[in-house]
Amino acid sequence: MLSGRYQNKIDAKNRIILPAKLRNQIIKTYKHERPHMVITLSFFNPCLVVMSEEQWEKLGNYDSVDFLNPVVTDSFRLMSMLAYVEMDDVGRITIPDYLQEMVGISENVTILGCRSYMEIWDPDRADQNLRELQERASEVMSKLRRELKGEKPEPGDTE
Repeated sequence: MLSGRYQNKIDAKNRIILPAKLRNQIIKTYKHERPHMVITLSFFNPCLVVMSEEQWEKLGNYDSVDFLNPVVTDSFRLMSMLAYVEMDDVGRITIPDYLQEMVGISENVTILGCRSYMEIWDPDRADQNLRELQERASEVMSKLRRELKGEKPEPGDTE
């Protein structure tokens, strides 16, 4: 399981070195010394998401969808903004320029381990997002509890 919050820098070749603790978690979680991963845009936040190729393939497995539906085609366009990467022997991954630009990442990054995937944020945006999330923590956890129990959303719940 990936967990923790880490600060790092992007080098001149657009690489970040993943902290040793996180590298070890990645190897254990993805069951490979040099796992193949996907970096893509978050669908919900101004950050990048890094996950195993296997997770990505499951996420994008649509066998019967309506390609004439604009929502479906929009989601496919969002899903096209990705890069396939492999963690090298030093524990680095490369983040393409276009993905950095789309989420406002420059030199410094915040990396969040989120159980089975990672998020890469601009540090200021990460701090702001986490502060706002902390303010809503009780509400978020109540919604999660109801969802895990299979209960219907309460009036006013938004998604």
